Amino acid sequence: MADWRHALSVFRDRLGYVMGRAPNNFPIEDYLPPDKQMNLERAYDRLRLEFQDFVEAFGSSPETAEWHLAIEDSYQFFKKGESLAGKQRLNQLYNSLWQVKKKKGS
Repeated sequence: MADWRHALSVFRDRLGYVMGRAPNNFPIEDYLPPDKQMNLERAYDRLRLEFQDFVEAFGSSPETAEWHLAIEDSYQFFKKGESLAGKQRLNQLYNSLWQVKKKKGS
C-alpha cells in the first residue's frame, strides 16, 4: 500500500493542475492526437483516479466522503457552465487538504 502522504501530494498536485486549467484552458500537447488531448472529462478522470489512490492509502472517513463530493460538485458546476462556482469548490477542497492528518492508531 502506498504511503498516504505521497498519495496526498500527488492528488494535491493534480488538483492544482485542474484548478488552474478547468474548464477549457488545458494546453495543447503537440505529441498527442486530438482525441487524446487533455480536456475537462479527462482531467477529472485523472483527478478521480488519484483521489482513489489517496483514499486507498489513507482510509475511508467522513472527510474523504466530503472531499469526493467536492470533486463531483465542482465537475457538475463546470459542466453547467458555472466556472466560478466550480473553481471555488475546488479551492475549498484544496485548502482543506492542507489540514489532513492521519489519526493515531489508523
